[in-house]
Amino acid sequence: MLVLVKNPATRWVMIGGALRFWQMTVISFYSVTYFNYYDKRELFGVLNAVVILCGGLTSSLVVGWLADKWEPKNYRIKS
Repeated sequence: MLVLVKNPATRWVMIGGALRFWQMTVISFYSVTYFNYYDKRELFGVLNAVVILCGGLTSSLVVGWLADKWEPKNYRIKS
C-alpha cells in the first residue's frame, strides 16, 4: 500500500479519483434532494448542465494546452 502513496503520479490519481467520486455523489444525491424539496427540478437540470458544460470544457482545454506544452519533454504526456 505504501508504494501507491510514494509515487507522486499515483498519489495525485488517487486524490483526483476520490474528489471526482465525492463530486459525483454530492451532485447526484444532495443537490437533487435539495432542489426536489423546493420543487425546482427544472432549475437543477439547467444548473447541472451549465456546470458540466463549463467545467468539462475548461478541463479539456487546460489539459490539452498542458499536454501540448509538455509533449516535447515527454512523448507519453498525452496518455
